[in-house]
Amino acid sequence: MAAHYACRGRNNQKGAKISEHGKGRAIDISGFVLNNGTEVSVLQGWNARTYSKPLRQMHKAACGPFGTVLGPNANRFHRDHFHFDTARYRSGTYCR
Repeated sequence: MAAHYACRGRNNQKGAKISEHGKGRAIDISGFVLNNGTEVSVLQGWNARTYSKPLRQMHKAACGPFGTVLGPNANRFHRDHFHFDTARYRSGTYCR
């Protein structure tokens, strides 16, 4: 896990709206440990031949159950982790 509850503005920017992390409604995941002990990081695995497809499938599958899903292609703040939160928008799920 990369982050959970933290009372801060979005993307740790001063003056920004309060992050979903600050409301206790978000989690960031930077990697996984497989059953065989292999560690797969989002940063290294996102474009890696072996782990790119499963990481992208995980990212896509989270869209819907979570209101906001951000990953490496979202912006520079999310290049090394997945961000999942429960925020709901009138236009539906926000996935990048």
